[in-house]
Amino acid sequence: MKHLKITLLALLLSASGAFAQKKQLAKTTQVSASSITIPSFKDDYTKYVRHIEEGNTTVNYEQFRESYLVSEQFRVASEKSQEYNRLKTLLKDQVNQQKYTEVIKTAKLMLSIDYTSLPAQRALSIAYTESGDKKNAAKYGAIFKGLLESITTRGNGESCSNAWPVIQEEEEYFILENLGIGIEGSYKYRKDGAVCDEFKTITSGKRKSYYFETSRLEEGIKILTPVEDATGN
Repeated sequence: MKHLKITLLALLLSASGAFAQKKQLAKTTQVSASSITIPSFKDDYTKYVRHIEEGNTTVNYEQFRESYLVSEQFRVASEKSQEYNRLKTLLKDQVNQQKYTEVIKTAKLMLSIDYTSLPAQRALSIAYTESGDKKNAAKYGAIFKGLLESITTRGNGESCSNAWPVIQEEEEYFILENLGIGIEGSYKYRKDGAVCDEFKTITSGKRKSYYFETSRLEEGIKILTPVEDATGN
């Protein structure tokens, strides 16, 4: 079990450096001083973001992710979901084109909406590495690793009882896609009180199911879903 967790994490972290392997490390360049907007609320999520953004990267990332679900920013992010998705598409193109100055700007805009974003944290770490900014590369690399480990070290993903705990669908697809796993389909898994998403995958002709524990994810959906009154309004 321990060996499997280490192997999985190593694969994901090595995948995060794949873009940097496309060509030799770029020379140090000047990057934008644009900053991540910290929410103005007085909840735990806001406190976490401020604390981490100041460089204090040794925190309980599982609690941090869970604090996002009950934060005011979670509702704000829901309202900005189209903008976030537009930025994520733009970010992917910028990374593929190795436009690292633009990557930094776009990733920071995404993190201003959702600081728990795995794709944004990973891209920011890579961009700073390519730009020669070792301090920020280490900072955002540590944040990315902390967020990732808060999912992948909580189980092995091979059964619902050992599923990886997620708070958003984006986390599920990020992990599977960056393992290079082909997704054939996903299904809701309900059995003996267990709440999971089951992904049927195929890699090199071999089929396998991966499981994500989704109780927190469903709580988030309920938070964002208006409750109708007795009259149906």
